[in-house]
Parts: sequence; C-alpha cells; structure tokens
Amino acid sequence: MKLDAPRLADPESLLGWQRGAEERLAELGLDGAWTAQLQGELPPGVKPETALAAIARSFTAKPLETYKDEGTYSVSYSTERLHRTIRSGSHNIALQAAVHRDTTNGHWRLTVGTPLITSEY
Repeated sequence: MKLDAPRLADPESLLGWQRGAEERLAELGLDGAWTAQLQGELPPGVKPETALAAIARSFTAKPLETYKDEGTYSVSYSTERLHRTIRSGSHNIALQAAVHRDTTNGHWRLTVGTPLITSEY
C-alpha cells in the first residue's frame, strides 16, 4: 500500500513506485492485480449527487448498483474505460464512488476506487 498527501502526490513518482513494486513481486513469483483509490473532501456547496454524476460522465460509466441513506451515497459502475472488473451479482463492476458526510465536521468526503472501494469511506 502506498499513501500520499494529495498535493504532494506526483503521478510519475507514483507510477515509478508501482513499477518497482511489480518488479519486486515478480522476482518472488507473485502476480498481483492493482487497485487504486482516491479520497478527498468535496468543495463547499457541491452536492453529493453532482459529484457522482461528474464522475460517471468522466468515465463514461453506467450506474449498476446504488446505496443511499442520510449520510452516504454510493454507486457502482460499469465502464469500457477501465479493464479490471469485479463480479457483483449479475454485474461486472469496474468503478465505485461514494460520498459520505463526516460526522465530526459535517463535510462531504468523496472516495473513488477501481474496481471497488476497499477501505472506509
């Protein structure tokens, strides 16, 4: 696992870290599958539904499964733009996005994962 602060994360350095990790794992005879996850707060005034719709447009994604309660919105999508999928029921999910209201500060936190979110959101 690699964690980086949002403003400090350089894409080239992250890709370099990934290539190095792949090489070390291959030397051990391990062939893994990568997942990616991004997390951050929504800007003030941005509604959860608006953020999720923007993600769907950006990935040309079709919503497959949804969950909504008072403080959480979660959508799982299919998209041709991402190649790795996870089977969920009768769907092949390639992307999941969730917005959750932080109960300590009231801010909305957005989490996006491929093919699924694998941590708390």
